[in-house]
Amino acid sequence: LDDEIMRLFFGTLTIISGQPGAGKSSLLAQLVCNAMEQHIKPWIFSGELPNGVEKSWFNYILAGRRNLVESISKKGNTYMKIPSEIRSAINKTYKDQWFIYRDDYDNDLDSLIQSMTDVVRKYGVRLLILDNFMTIDADQDDNELRAQTNTIKRLISFAKKYNTAVILVCHPRKTEKNNPNIGIGDIAGTSNIVNLAHRTISLRKITDADKENESRFSEKRRHLLKYDVVVTIIKDRMFGRSGI
Repeated sequence: LDDEIMRLFFGTLTIISGQPGAGKSSLLAQLVCNAMEQHIKPWIFSGELPNGVEKSWFNYILAGRRNLVESISKKGNTYMKIPSEIRSAINKTYKDQWFIYRDDYDNDLDSLIQSMTDVVRKYGVRLLILDNFMTIDADQDDNELRAQTNTIKRLISFAKKYNTAVILVCHPRKTEKNNPNIGIGDIAGTSNIVNLAHRTISLRKITDADKENESRFSEKRRHLLKYDVVVTIIKDRMFGRSGI
């Protein structure tokens, strides 16, 4: 992915989309861990996952497979567990290195931007992730699409003003079953979401049904069936490309 888009640039807004189960949360968690490894502090708003669950996503990635042990639940199910000493070491190492918007705070845009401003000014945060667009209470406006456009504009303005990288997760519309990709017109909401953002990236999980029905994919794209997830750069304003 770095070979295609180089990096996440400061001063930009990136849209990430994808059907449920495609790996958006995993990608975001990887980005957060990557940022911390580069001493770039992240801030996360999760409108769907409770804070504790969100933190566990990061802990599993930071622990790595070598530090996970197999355990048995009370119902007899096998799962991978982070040993307490490993979890303590992770918490100690990354203390004050990343920030999460509290579950009991308001989800209106003004409150979110105030929190974003605070962590940037006080703690030097440079990566800000909002997951997702539909859980943000946008500016009050009788016209929903206009309110969505204003939200995008305010996030872009914030990214430019504070020279930060802002990521916004947007759910796709319900696409046809035989459509293997998420395109510009498939992002839920106003078209200005994609038009105004600097980059839009989608994720699509390759299912067993896809592999059984190869006709869903053109001949040029059938090699993608060997993968678990396909990442598509729908639009990249930075380099003037699309459909990668």
